[in-house]
Amino acid sequence: MNNKKDVKILIVDDQPSMLETFTDILTDKGFLVDVAEDGFQAIDKVKQAKYDIIFMDIRMPGINGVQTFREIKKVDEGAAVIMMTAYAVEDLVREAIIEGAYTVIYKPFDIERIVSTIERVLKKMLVLVVDDRLEDRETFKDLLEGRGFKVAMAKTGH
Repeated sequence: MNNKKDVKILIVDDQPSMLETFTDILTDKGFLVDVAEDGFQAIDKVKQAKYDIIFMDIRMPGINGVQTFREIKKVDEGAAVIMMTAYAVEDLVREAIIEGAYTVIYKPFDIERIVSTIERVLKKMLVLVVDDRLEDRETFKDLLEGRGFKVAMAKTGH
């Protein structure tokens, strides 16, 4: 997944201006971007599509980001979620980290930091190498680990 055009990102925020700006920036950087205006919409989108990374506002009306994250994990247990906040909501930040959020970033944020965070998340994703030949599995494992990926191996897909 070294090609940014293959990386699918969901941005969840109740502020339309934030969605538009963040979408423009990440699209300009070459990522595929989808948006949700609230937690309920985010849950529906995750049920319909697989996202590599989800940026989610912590404080939203209706259902907050942590509650949304809990529901998303029921659909996609390994969802890579980065929480966002412009407010001092330390209790929610703590809850998000306990629930398994990758990190929490504070608004306004630096674009280069966002891109480097995306790259770190992608490198931590687990890659499963399946091949009946041990030599091939080990070759792929070495190549991928050399690029920062976590790798698991299997002889068959069964």
